[in-house]
Amino acid sequence: FTMVGNSSSGKSTLAVQAVANMVDFVNSYWPGTSEMIFFDVERYFSIERIKNITGWTDTDVYNKLVLYQEDKTNVLDIYNEIRRICDLKEKNQKSLNIKTPLFNLDGTEHYQYAPTFIIIDSIAMLSSVPEFSYDKAGNIKIDEEISKNTEAMTDAKNNTNFIKKVKPLCNKYGLVLMMINHITNEIKI
Repeated sequence: FTMVGNSSSGKSTLAVQAVANMVDFVNSYWPGTSEMIFFDVERYFSIERIKNITGWTDTDVYNKLVLYQEDKTNVLDIYNEIRRICDLKEKNQKSLNIKTPLFNLDGTEHYQYAPTFIIIDSIAMLSSVPEFSYDKAGNIKIDEEISKNTEAMTDAKNNTNFIKKVKPLCNKYGLVLMMINHITNEIKI
């Protein structure tokens, strides 16, 4: 889902609080299975600030948080990192599949991947990359052809393609994606 609001209105703080609560809830039933992946594109958060918001200790932060600030600042990097997370979940399926209180149609117990919560803060700050397409493995590759679209149109197209490509991964691997965006009065074309 997407959180949209004015700058400095508390969107990021609310996102971190909400995700930390969800991670703690999941881990209270299935210890060590859930974490927060935080792509801090704005490079605004520190570990200390996250600890203050969440009440997490150093050990909690070490076990429950992956924070990206210096790299992973464009759609291509973030998508490829999400693919890497899915690959890890696939390889560690036995330890990351949790038994739910639900049952399958045939009456057998229902298992699913433990949720991984991903925050992207913020969509507006993602750096532009050339238009991209996908290789046979599903990884994004950069096209050689230079786009004739404006930068804003290219960004919108790339963000739309990102969401279309990530949605099935979220469904299959238990990823919960929270994207933060800003309301702006100035439209750049």
